[in-house]
Amino acid sequence: VNYNEFAALCRRLAEKGMTEAVPSRGVPALYCALDTCRSGWISFRHWDERSYSLLSRFAQWARETFRCVSKCVTAWEKSKGKGIDLRGFSRGIEPLGFSEEDCNLLFVGLSFEKVAFDEDAERFRGGKISLDEIAFLDSWDCERQLEEELAWEEIARPRILGQSLGE
Repeated sequence: VNYNEFAALCRRLAEKGMTEAVPSRGVPALYCALDTCRSGWISFRHWDERSYSLLSRFAQWARETFRCVSKCVTAWEKSKGKGIDLRGFSRGIEPLGFSEEDCNLLFVGLSFEKVAFDEDAERFRGGKISLDEIAFLDSWDCERQLEEELAWEEIARPRILGQSLGE
């Protein structure tokens, strides 16, 4: 996400009542805090490296296993077109060896339906991942994106070092 996209999203969030999207020091300060390498771009990896790592591992594995990430939903759902719940998702990704916590984090992030933790039962309830919700991963080339990000960070490095040295 570049600065203009980020600022527009912050405005939309603020209009919907999320005051945190427009902090007292302004959107530019927030953007700079997230764009630590000053590349002019914020990615999911910069935002949450753990979630990025889980999502990219899942996407790569699903693409290798099903040829298309969204096809895992079709393979795992009990009834055609109904999507998969947390239990079905967890069973499906067992070959990845994710911890229960990582599996839950990935599921909550991919589900467009509300997922809540039931303290009495000590487990998550609700949520579903449908074919449509996960289809965006079919075209995500996480390896290429990472290569590009690292290249831009390398280009930006001399600027960052210059700023930190007071040049």
